[in-house]
Amino acid sequence: FEDDFSKGMDKWTVGKMPGKEMGKWDITSGKWTPDAEATKGLTVTEDMRFYSITAPLDKPATSKGKDIVVQFSAKIENHQYAYCGGGYIKLLPA
Repeated sequence: FEDDFSKGMDKWTVGKMPGKEMGKWDITSGKWTPDAEATKGLTVTEDMRFYSITAPLDKPATSKGKDIVVQFSAKIENHQYAYCGGGYIKLLPA
């Protein structure tokens, strides 16, 4: 799975958590980038909010009999706060 965000957020579904203050997502290259088009990614737009977003795989995947490697990167641009709420990926069955 890879997304260059050339089609915006068409494949993404923003999650909802009842009773939580949900933040808004946007697509940006960030403040420091050598190539704005090549480095587009999701960004959170509000501090101290909950965020949830999902996207389906383009085709079914299996790791049966193979190792699985999952990677994501995060770029912290605003160092106002001395803590991080964390980030993670959940792989769910179809």
